[in-house]
Amino acid sequence: MRPYFVAALSHESAGNSRVVINNHTFNLPNNVTQGKYGLGGTLDIVEDISTYAEIHYQKGNKAKSPFNATIGVCVSC
Repeated sequence: MRPYFVAALSHESAGNSRVVINNHTFNLPNNVTQGKYGLGGTLDIVEDISTYAEIHYQKGNKAKSPFNATIGVCVSC
């Protein structure tokens, strides 16, 4: 098994969005900077086939995401 740590920083500068719901207008700023932190591992099953699992958390200046998990199989990685 090969464990790993993931850290990333992303910035979205898409401008502002205006949404109207039931005649109420909401202005949503899309200038968001957030960090992603995670732990994972890869396990080789046989030659050219491996499995992986990762759990990560995202937090930014205007948004927060709960823990997310990803699992999968990779062929010829």
